Amino acid sequence: MPNCLSVENRPALAWVFLSLVTFSGVSPLFGQQQFDGIQYLKPALSGNKPKAIDGVLFLSRNELAFSGDRGEAVTIRYDTIWKMIYERSSAPRYLSFIIGWPPLPFKAEEHFLTIQYAETGKTVEFAVFRLETQSCDKILLSTQENTRMAVERFRVH
Repeated sequence: MPNCLSVENRPALAWVFLSLVTFSGVSPLFGQQQFDGIQYLKPALSGNKPKAIDGVLFLSRNELAFSGDRGEAVTIRYDTIWKMIYERSSAPRYLSFIIGWPPLPFKAEEHFLTIQYAETGKTVEFAVFRLETQSCDKILLSTQENTRMAVERFRVH
């Protein structure tokens, strides 16, 4: 019977390990989860519309980190979080680019996670993330587990 861990099989085992790490979104070495397709809604100055920044959300054992496509970064330690709010909203969207004329309305849901946090001795800050539908539940469960704090849930029509 051949040995699966033999020298000849090491490249194949390395490929399997890297595939599991890459496609599962979980790094077993660091206990970190990665979620692509997340948007950070950066607060705008003087009441303007927030700027949506595309990037990747990382959830580790001690912190939540967002890395934007253009180098923007937000890091929130779990012990600084005061409150987490999840909102799911439905807004009319149009599929005219797919179906053609006339535009047909349908409802698409958007998922938002708002985190209220404050470093010791500093003012309270907010971070708002637009989540993808596929990863929304995993992100909410992971943040609840890591912070040991419930996420308040709201549905806006």
